[in-house]
Amino acid sequence: IDILGDVPVSSIDFAAMRTFKTTLMQLPPNRKKAKEYRNKSIAEILRAAPKKRLGKTTFNNIVTNISSFFEWCVRHGYLKENYARGLKLRTRNERMDGARAVFTPEDLTTMFNAKGYRGDSFKQPYMFWIPLLCIFTGARLEELCQLYVEDVREVDGVWVLDINENPGPDGKRDKHVKTASSIRLVPVHPVLQDLGFLRYHASVVKSGEKRLFPELKKIRNRYGHAVSKWFSRFRKSVGLDSELHDLHAFRHTVIDFFKKQRIPKDIYSDVTGHAQEGTAESVYAKAYSPAVLLREVVEKIDYGLDLSYLKGSKFGNGATQDREV
Repeated sequence: IDILGDVPVSSIDFAAMRTFKTTLMQLPPNRKKAKEYRNKSIAEILRAAPKKRLGKTTFNNIVTNISSFFEWCVRHGYLKENYARGLKLRTRNERMDGARAVFTPEDLTTMFNAKGYRGDSFKQPYMFWIPLLCIFTGARLEELCQLYVEDVREVDGVWVLDINENPGPDGKRDKHVKTASSIRLVPVHPVLQDLGFLRYHASVVKSGEKRLFPELKKIRNRYGHAVSKWFSRFRKSVGLDSELHDLHAFRHTVIDFFKKQRIPKDIYSDVTGHAQEGTAESVYAKAYSPAVLLREVVEKIDYGLDLSYLKGSKFGNGATQDREV
């Protein structure tokens, strides 16, 4: 609003968003708090030509929030397109050649043999479950961290993670997905069930909590904020030092596995939440049932890992543990 004015959302187009991007890139950080800027208009700030500008990460976070809102507008008929798509700035950790980091079987073995797993010494459930959920579902971090207990359910005899933007039990809508195609049902891998994921879910339900990981609080508009910070420390502690080996690398690893197994993209996309090429995301429809996705896609995920020693974990035996991050 400060940049484009209080205009109808239907009047926004690519030209308006180019103006928004150009203007935002010239603004200083904390302009509403900094003494020299907080009482000035955007035009006055631009004339002052501040030397310090918004960082790329902050800029991209703002664009991400706007893009999520525009996706909602597209799905509900208020916009024809997501005019914020493609506005993000490239950060230094992104490879110019577009290459994506994946975890090797050796990386995964190292990770899941760490003290927190072998010694069952993690303090919080998310530390145990999020990496496992990531590598056996291919779901995005925020999709997992924002789940309500009601989003883990049985559909036609198949347990699934229901990735959606539905309001929570209190009626508040605080879940967000990247695109319309991200709304989907992801079957729960048999390995996750063997390790006690459904028992963990049942214990959270019994405790009266509404969220699957109630210890996670929304910070900077993300439930995954604390998880990202923790995982960065965790992976470095086991020798995975590359900044490209973040939590999103799990998703790349799963997709890379599907490609190597020659699983058709039109079916694995229903699990990963990618739109089909040439298909408008606003009218994207899932083609396969959870039973088919479980049999033809999810059950095929196999990295040759022996995780049997995790079956006795406190997080798979009905324990919910502490609730502070």
